[in-house]
Amino acid sequence: MPRRDLRDGAARSLVAIVSAVVLALAAAAGASAATPAPDPPANARPGAMPVVCASDPHALACTNAMVYYLDVARKTIGLAPYRLPAAFPALAPDQQAFVLTNLDRVAYGLEPVGGLTAELDADASGGVLADVDPTWSAGSDYTSLWAGSFASFLVAYYSWLYSDGPGGGNLECGPQNAGGCWGHRHGVLWQFPAGALAMGAAAGPDHGGHAGYAMLLASGGGSAFAPAYTFTWAQALALGAGTNPYDPGLPQVPVTLSLRLSGRGAVSGSARCGPPSLSCSSTATVGVPLTLQATPAAGWVFAGWGGACAGTGACAVTPTGALAVTAVFVPSRVKILALVVHRASRSLTVRVAGPPGAAFSCSLVRRASPRVPMAKARYVRCASARTYRHLKRGSYRFSVRARGAGSASRSFRIF
Repeated sequence: MPRRDLRDGAARSLVAIVSAVVLALAAAAGASAATPAPDPPANARPGAMPVVCASDPHALACTNAMVYYLDVARKTIGLAPYRLPAAFPALAPDQQAFVLTNLDRVAYGLEPVGGLTAELDADASGGVLADVDPTWSAGSDYTSLWAGSFASFLVAYYSWLYSDGPGGGNLECGPQNAGGCWGHRHGVLWQFPAGALAMGAAAGPDHGGHAGYAMLLASGGGSAFAPAYTFTWAQALALGAGTNPYDPGLPQVPVTLSLRLSGRGAVSGSARCGPPSLSCSSTATVGVPLTLQATPAAGWVFAGWGGACAGTGACAVTPTGALAVTAVFVPSRVKILALVVHRASRSLTVRVAGPPGAAFSCSLVRRASPRVPMAKARYVRCASARTYRHLKRGSYRFSVRARGAGSASRSFRIF
């Protein structure tokens, strides 16, 4: 049977990449085969992973997190969550890939693959070692996929099905060669000619020690092909593939919150940060917002959030890798926050504050003398920093007031 090999032989990148495109096969009659499954409208990426995945990408929490993200991606194209064997996390990587492949094939009305074979597993291992789409050593009617540098087979599988379009990691999907886009997805969902189907898959290090993943799906094209299965679809069905409601739970992902307080008050909630750094690292549940509440100190009011939060009520923010939040507190009555006398230049800098919306009026009076003009003010509103210049020697009193918020004053002397 004829096949076309569209691999471009590109060298491995240090970032996660997938093979150029699957090896395609033609139908027995010579007509090109096609998959009935629609391509996703755009590339998607899995979300943040649990902390443990950095050191053990095959931990139970990591497997379940990837199943969760695969279910989310399936939902965007109208598919229900996977129904997986309860023991799915304990299956070998080739068995996990086999179960997912057949469930995706069945979802689109395609014939499921009969089982895994040791021969095709070995061929897939050869592709992993050489960083290429593997080839079937004993036949010609097959499709194959390869990916490198992903954290696990499940992440590679996600990339094949949902990140294989323009702008993704597919080496054969670019401005000049768009025909290879979604090629890996098409390989998983290939519509084979009549005949027994078999599959092989492998995960392991390549010749340079980098992680790699490969799969082959093969068709005998006739009754003479009788594969010796090592793990069958019937076995997977008996374990609960397609029937067992599998709940991967919501991933617990790391989040870092940097909290800045302006004024006097405290912030509490599901993300706990406190003095002296006001920065904390913790875990958050995907899909469950972090909640923060602001509590002003006595004599102060909460003026509002900044950064990832907004408004003046409780803050509910979606957890991501890093969040920055500001909580602004202001005095409940007019207050002089700073009064600095610059003796060398005979000038004064004042900063005042009060409740939100307060309209301030300021005065600067030289004792036992006519009122000193507030000329050449650096800022127009006396609610913010303001500088008074060219002051004569003597004693002064600065006052600020606002309707409904009282007043404050402070005396100083220019020598």
